[in-house]
Amino acid sequence: MLASGGCEWGGESGESGESGESGESETGDPEAASIAGIVRRTVDIAPDNDGKGTLFVAALDVCDLTGGGTVLGVAVVPDADFAPADAAVPFAIEGLPRTEVQLALFLDDNGDAMPASPRPGLGDLVYTRSGGDGVLDCVAVALADGDVADIELALNVVEE
Repeated sequence: MLASGGCEWGGESGESGESGESGESETGDPEAASIAGIVRRTVDIAPDNDGKGTLFVAALDVCDLTGGGTVLGVAVVPDADFAPADAAVPFAIEGLPRTEVQLALFLDDNGDAMPASPRPGLGDLVYTRSGGDGVLDCVAVALADGDVADIELALNVVEE
């Protein structure tokens, strides 16, 4: 099983706040940033799964999925359909700080992830750099200059 640590991923997409425009607010504080894009799969779906389920994309302050990272925002996409080989599922996370964030993602294909603290299980599609090591990895995204609207992420491993 892949570890996603003690990070709480619960909540609905966009729950972390509203997206701001680039620049600063009237108080001089930096406006919030957002990330939007698509997720594809680059691996075959596990036997007995259908490639359909809830997609979780979490933005963290550091890529420490053992409980040391703080979830800054999350996109929860119910009924995400990765069954077609060319599927592209859109997601968005708003209300993020203007800094570098780390994205971790997986598809709960069999519906067994607990909403308050979802973790991938057997047969789920996940993103990781090193398959078989039991750990989810992250994708770094720089938000210091503003919103990122066209990122492409991939689910590239089936959890065994």
